[in-house]
Amino acid sequence: MIGFADYVLAAEDLAKRFRSQATQPDPVHFFPYPKGNGGFRSLCMPSVKDLVLIRAAVGYMAIACERALSELPNVYSARLARGVPDWRFRGEGYPRFRKDAAKRAKRWGCELMVRTDVKAYYPSIPAGQLAQDLMRIGCRYGPTSFFLERVLHWQHHDGLTGIPVGPEACGVPGTVYLKPVDVAMLQSTDGYVRYTDDIVYFVAERTAGDLLATLDESLAERGLRRGVDKTEVHHDQAAALEAIERRLFASLANGLSNRSPVVMRAVKREFMHDVVEEMGNARDFRWYIKVFSNRGDPFALRWLTADWKRFNVDPRVSADYISRCGLGDSEVVGRAIEKLASVPSDEMAGADLHLLRAFSQASMGTDEGHTFERVANDPTRPSQVRCWAWSAAAAAAGFNVEATAEAAVEEPDPAIRRGMVLSMRGKSGRGTTWALRDIARKHPETAPACAWALVA
Repeated sequence: MIGFADYVLAAEDLAKRFRSQATQPDPVHFFPYPKGNGGFRSLCMPSVKDLVLIRAAVGYMAIACERALSELPNVYSARLARGVPDWRFRGEGYPRFRKDAAKRAKRWGCELMVRTDVKAYYPSIPAGQLAQDLMRIGCRYGPTSFFLERVLHWQHHDGLTGIPVGPEACGVPGTVYLKPVDVAMLQSTDGYVRYTDDIVYFVAERTAGDLLATLDESLAERGLRRGVDKTEVHHDQAAALEAIERRLFASLANGLSNRSPVVMRAVKREFMHDVVEEMGNARDFRWYIKVFSNRGDPFALRWLTADWKRFNVDPRVSADYISRCGLGDSEVVGRAIEKLASVPSDEMAGADLHLLRAFSQASMGTDEGHTFERVANDPTRPSQVRCWAWSAAAAAAGFNVEATAEAAVEEPDPAIRRGMVLSMRGKSGRGTTWALRDIARKHPETAPACAWALVA
């Protein structure tokens, strides 16, 4: 629902409006999203307007940040593939981080490998220190102050700590802030790679304690702490490689690539052991579910939807699997509809959102559409869930454009109102045209969304 296509369509008008007005930040909201280890990450959800604005500002900051990181090819997160205005990160950053770490582990010839991270990294970044760093490396003042002013506003008014977790643009300051740590560790290690706050380094002669102390001191100077509970020390090559890339996965992936006729039987056998019986970690779960999804194999679908805690290990991957393989299975669909109709909870908000995303790409019946509309109209649910519910309702039979337009006029939440407008895209008829024009007249901020929805 946040694809920005309406903002692209009205880019010139919006740019003029933003330049001529002192644009006050909208409030941010927080969305609990499962981490896979049983805990939850609090994603920061700015408005679409603020996402667009901070992305534009950070694009200019990224020029100096990329220059500052150019001497660190072993840092893989938030590296630019293309600059402003339509800047993009290089693809496959995390796989390249793991590949480089594994390549170094295969050479070995060292005493040990350490894998660790920073405890609560983004929420711990102090805005004052970040501002000094960004200015020191040559970031332009205007875009940098614009970004930081918004961060400080959200800290003071909405309870944000550190910098937002979630918006893609925050990956740029989130990566460059650890550069002093990179420099300190590169001087002492026999191999060092980093992706955001995920760090792997190798020790040739010194003890792990010495370098962990160095790392702790470098982090403390940044106002940060190491994730002690996630620190792994591996003294042999096999254990190090297993920590970086599961050897079983590498073997099975090779068989899948070679189209071995027996490899899927092996995948299913290992899935039953690693996930169904042992309920291994989130990485195991994701790998197997992605394999089944990519192969169009419904093997794990009914197991996945029999207990929604399983689905919630990684709601995005699980929903993609249902979208690819499960929409023709009445039992799977029925369980999903029952889940959406049940009493909502914060813990399952991510599962609800991604289920609705999957259904928005399908053509469901009238009864399912009514369930989606009930979710869409439920004020106890997060706005992001309600927006996807409107999208799913629009894809189902019996969607009433006129009734939706009337509800949009009365909807007090601008984010949900925008979601309702976007759900009307492709709904032909004079009634749709008049309804969208009426919404734009009564709520001028929806004009770009209404214009985009009319361009069917």
